[in-house]
Amino acid sequence: LPVPLINQKDRKKKEYSASLEKMPPIELAAKFQADFVIDGEEISRDDKEIVYDIKIFDGESGRLLFAKRALMDRFGLIKNSEEIIHELTAFFPDLDGIIVSSGGLSCTLNLGKTDGVRQGMRFFVYRPVSVKRDLNSGAILGYERDYIGKIIIEDPSLSTSTGRVLYVNPQSEIQKGDEANSR
Repeated sequence: LPVPLINQKDRKKKEYSASLEKMPPIELAAKFQADFVIDGEEISRDDKEIVYDIKIFDGESGRLLFAKRALMDRFGLIKNSEEIIHELTAFFPDLDGIIVSSGGLSCTLNLGKTDGVRQGMRFFVYRPVSVKRDLNSGAILGYERDYIGKIIIEDPSLSTSTGRVLYVNPQSEIQKGDEANSR
């Protein structure tokens, strides 16, 4: 009988994938420079349904941020997807703010707890560069902006939040007036 040949690439892919599954979330995030790690584990399976636990971990601290049980039909469609999406959207709100002060590795954002800001949230910082207008009407179509860096909120108060700089573009620095977005 012929002996089947095992593709060396397939073997290495499986070994690599298995090594990633065993890696703690904080190490996995560091390896891929990720802010978050999403993990899923099959809990049970029968003829009609598959039950998964979905977890989201903070990439910097490894702390569990979100956990939800997902119910899938036998075709892999998530039955409670609207509920999960609603909870995730609430957990990761789309917030726009302005940097009101900056110095060294610290800055203050004009958003706080009343706006939905929580400790550990990350904001991307941009600087407006130019306005894009309709050539005929002159109406504003949008804004061009440069990516400046990323901050993590360490101390949210009711109306402002203090953040620590995680990354700054080497050609720039975070300044008062820069825009910040949570997504």
